[in-house]
Amino acid sequence: MPISRECLPYDVFICHWQVDTQLNAVTVLRGIFLSKGIIPFVVGYGKNDGVSELNPDIVKAIQNSKVYVIFLSQNFATSKRCLEEVAYIMHIRGTSDASRTPTFLPVFYDVKPSTVRYQKANYDLNKVEGSTQEQRNGWATALHELSKLHGLEYKTASMYLWETLYEIVKEVEAIVKEVVPFSDGPRWANKIKEVFDALELKEKSEEIFLVGVYGRNKSEFANLLVKASNKMFNRVY
Repeated sequence: MPISRECLPYDVFICHWQVDTQLNAVTVLRGIFLSKGIIPFVVGYGKNDGVSELNPDIVKAIQNSKVYVIFLSQNFATSKRCLEEVAYIMHIRGTSDASRTPTFLPVFYDVKPSTVRYQKANYDLNKVEGSTQEQRNGWATALHELSKLHGLEYKTASMYLWETLYEIVKEVEAIVKEVVPFSDGPRWANKIKEVFDALELKEKSEEIFLVGVYGRNKSEFANLLVKASNKMFNRVY
């Protein structure tokens, strides 16, 4: 997903270190989310070298997301960008008000929660090159707090990956589909109602195709329409 779409309100922000998880867990998870009409933001998706720093596009994506899925893998703490993402995500958790209550889901990917909590082994922050003590203190606090949240544990040697991904999707889907899309875009409410009114006039069918969303702000309208459709059909592409 292009990083330049920073104005779009994403459903889920996936925080991960490409080397550990992009070619397996994150690629599959992203595909499942998209098949269900859930809009994910994945930093540097499809790039082998990843993104080295927390740039303004990433910050906006974090601010606009409803759910944060953080893959805490073995080499996660070697990336300053990943550590900065976690620090900013936990900052959001500490400053969110009643009008915005995002969900935080850590996934301990071949890593024990205690390793993250106490920064042991690969999570020894003193090994992060070019970091200051102030940065390490901030990262340590964020990792400690994140490790205490409800999350999922995955072990490559003894678990099926699809089972863990299924649990992630189940939790995220339950949260995202509780949101009424019209509250995000009330000016589209009448147009979306017109679409559903037209569908009710058609004969019952197992498959329905909507093609040709046209005009200014068409991406916003299409995304809201997909969210509204999710509650009516088993799958929306």
